[in-house]
Amino acid sequence: MLFSLGIGINKTLYDESGPDPGVFEGLLLTGVYGQYGSNSINSYTWLNDDLTYDSTRNSQYSQPVVGTCTLLYESHQLSDFKIMTTGNWYTHNRLVKWNIDGTIDTSFNSGGTYFDNYTQSIDVLPDDSMFVGGNYATYNGVSANNIIKLDKDGNIDFSFNYGTGFNGVVKAIKYDSARSVVWIAGDFTSYNGVSTGNIVGLNLDGSVAYKNPGPGSGDVTNAMYVSDDAIYLGGRWLTWNGATGPYNMVKLTIAPNLPVDTTFKTGLGGGFTMNSEIKGMAYNPRTDELVVAGSFTTLNGVSTNRIASLDLITAASNSSWANLGPNNFIRHVNYVENRDEIVFGGGFTSWTGGGGASRLQGVDATTAAPSSDYSNSVSGNCVQEPFWIIEYNIPTP
Repeated sequence: MLFSLGIGINKTLYDESGPDPGVFEGLLLTGVYGQYGSNSINSYTWLNDDLTYDSTRNSQYSQPVVGTCTLLYESHQLSDFKIMTTGNWYTHNRLVKWNIDGTIDTSFNSGGTYFDNYTQSIDVLPDDSMFVGGNYATYNGVSANNIIKLDKDGNIDFSFNYGTGFNGVVKAIKYDSARSVVWIAGDFTSYNGVSTGNIVGLNLDGSVAYKNPGPGSGDVTNAMYVSDDAIYLGGRWLTWNGATGPYNMVKLTIAPNLPVDTTFKTGLGGGFTMNSEIKGMAYNPRTDELVVAGSFTTLNGVSTNRIASLDLITAASNSSWANLGPNNFIRHVNYVENRDEIVFGGGFTSWTGGGGASRLQGVDATTAAPSSDYSNSVSGNCVQEPFWIIEYNIPTP
């Protein structure tokens, strides 16, 4: 499994493929609802590497009844190749652990009451412990307030003392192994009684290592990307820490008080379309750029079709990606190594330059040319967009 690789000074902080990458097996698509092509699905579907429906794995478990509007969000694979997925899947208490055959591992937190509301974000440490964030107040009856650390079996790791937790939704989590810090972003203004607008870095004991001293965006923060020396945040806002700046995006230097990188800020100009949103970000190893996606239609006054590929230093926009996008918003974006593509999920039904499917499309990571493989549209009568796609591996023979 690999969501992103890094090269040069802006490489990602750690290799997400885990200690043993195993053998690529296929894809898990989550967040979808209703149909994948002609196949009835609800919340998830297992796909072969050519994007066809994996009938073997999908038949291992009866999916929830269509009509519940169940959603699954972010996934990560453990070192034993099992997969953790967040969401609001009530029948499995909002955090699912999958076996590598596609069935659900019912031994995870067996007998526990789980979360009282949905989970959204997750990141896994090398020992398979995990940070889980979302919009909840309790886990197994224990007060948690939107952040908790669990071991691989679902037990609370009390060495991480989160105190009163966050006062808003945790949207993104990233473990920084170089600093032994976990970065957390979302729609909050405080952590454990300490003011921190939208972003904080925590030590593994739960104490604050880095914090934003200001109010942050005062609005929605959806996406985060962490490089060796900086944090990139995206969402919906007009100001950052009270100062007018580029709409919807900011780059922070990893240093005390997380100062705004003014070089990147200047490069963004006026930023993205006012009152639009950045909903997802993904590092592209082929161009050494950050692909940003959402509902925007302009960047610094120049037309751009809900996608921009930005230089990590200067924020210069790659002209090859200009207007090569969908007719509606994008909710999720990530790099799929096996296909060497940037893959997008959202509310769109067409793609400039071709493609084929509704709500799911991949483009060549180097040229941005749309792939014709995406012939199976995602459809339904509830929230229909893919929220996450993960490459999953099986053990090496």
